[in-house]
Amino acid sequence: MQWHLRLMPNFDPGPERFGALLQEFAIVPGAEMQQTLQALYVASLHHSSYDELIPLLYRNGLSQHCNGWRDLFINHHDLPQPTAESQPYLKYLARYYPTITLELEEQMIVGLNSPTYWDVHYDSLWDAMKQHTHGDGSDSPGRRHNDTLGARWFASSWVPLDFAIHAVHALGVRQIGPLSLQSIALREPIAHRVVARIEQLRKINIDIGHSAYSQVLKRFAENEDNELLHELLHTDIHPDVFDDPPMLASIRDKALKEGAWKTHRLLVAIQPAIVEESVDLTSNLLLQESVKYGQSRQALALLDDMRTMNIDVSMSTVQHICWSILDILPWNPKTTAVNQEALNTAIAYLTRLTLLKKPVHSHYWQKIIFGLGKFGRIGELEELCIGIIDTYEKLCISEGGLLPVHHLDAPSLGADGSTNEVLVPADLPIAHEHHPVRRIFDNAALHAAISSRA
Repeated sequence: MQWHLRLMPNFDPGPERFGALLQEFAIVPGAEMQQTLQALYVASLHHSSYDELIPLLYRNGLSQHCNGWRDLFINHHDLPQPTAESQPYLKYLARYYPTITLELEEQMIVGLNSPTYWDVHYDSLWDAMKQHTHGDGSDSPGRRHNDTLGARWFASSWVPLDFAIHAVHALGVRQIGPLSLQSIALREPIAHRVVARIEQLRKINIDIGHSAYSQVLKRFAENEDNELLHELLHTDIHPDVFDDPPMLASIRDKALKEGAWKTHRLLVAIQPAIVEESVDLTSNLLLQESVKYGQSRQALALLDDMRTMNIDVSMSTVQHICWSILDILPWNPKTTAVNQEALNTAIAYLTRLTLLKKPVHSHYWQKIIFGLGKFGRIGELEELCIGIIDTYEKLCISEGGLLPVHHLDAPSLGADGSTNEVLVPADLPIAHEHHPVRRIFDNAALHAAISSRA
């Protein structure tokens, strides 16, 4: 620290290098490191680190460090800009610690999704977006019809991309088409930034749909194949054509004959991505059908296979399992063989969903706890409870960062009525009443399990 104070006046690293220094070491969890970095920040002339450090710490699940740095930033009038960078942390703060008073600038960040924030009513393109989005009162068909208009909106260089995304969310759009995704990706042409934008859309409950073009674009970005991503974004082939296999085959054959090697290479490269999407979609549909017709053995085996093959279980499939298996499970079951089998089946599904990191409402686990107590299966009850806690601890250690929580187990955030999963930092204190584990083992559930055996 003394050397820093001695060298800083004549060898100032500048705001960018100083910010990079803070970011490199801020994720080191030790208290001594945090104190040193904060002392360096206080002694420096560069007080514009809020939007760099807070999002980084929060992504790494270090919300307690965020709290300390936030207090320091506020004391030095270092406040966030009106972008979405710090919004996840501030929404978490507003949701889980509502008694903490946010600065005006922070309140504006939390409300970025509000229609009242985006005062652009006199812009002709915005007016057209509103009119066509709400014009026919229908759901996704009307929105898909206006993919061209959405693409124009996202492509407008005079509209910041964060602004454009959150404004569309404020209109109630829940799915964008391939042209809109193409426009977003053209403004963020590097693979990891495209992935970040797709994740940003997902977090505010905007889906990119299942068009072949969108899925290929996502796959190239996730694989960090910048060359193929560039070719896909700049190809003359219209995105809708990617959903027409015969037409694609014709274009591919023509490109081969004419020596258009880039086009031919691109169309060959997209096949695995299309097949992977087809496998994901087919697996989820098969799983839903098995659940629907009560074929639990096949469904559970398919869930195991999907986990082994790293095939994502869609949110609609999770909801299907909840509606068909868990919702119908009685809170106070009669001790019959049928109810015992239903309980075993529910445990099997819940265990697998937990291993797949798919959050489900805590009351399903409470049903299981109550049921095991009612049937006198105390040994299994103890094993299950310990397993739930151990699994969560292992997730915190192995995954770190942010962990998914069912939206009904999270505190309400005012007008934000999203049914999307909520992400919480791994260091959320277990003493917090809305900690995921506490939501399962609240007093009522424990008392019910114990009294049912008494």
